[in-house]
Amino acid sequence: KYFGEKIGLYFAWLGVYTQLLIPASIVGIIVFGYGVATVDTNIPRYPLPKVAAELLSCALADLSQI
Repeated sequence: KYFGEKIGLYFAWLGVYTQLLIPASIVGIIVFGYGVATVDTNIPRYPLPKVAAELLSCALADLSQI
């Protein structure tokens, strides 16, 4: 059957888009692998609870001045 120009262009664009995503996926796999390999040696510079507490205290200080 003939489905028309729009369907043909859709599948052509889908093929191009898939080809464009291949390099991005390769970079993502490399970055993920690096993260998995170095997860044991990764020490956060600022602990998350400390950062969250500082942000919350700043926000509350700003609200108290209103």
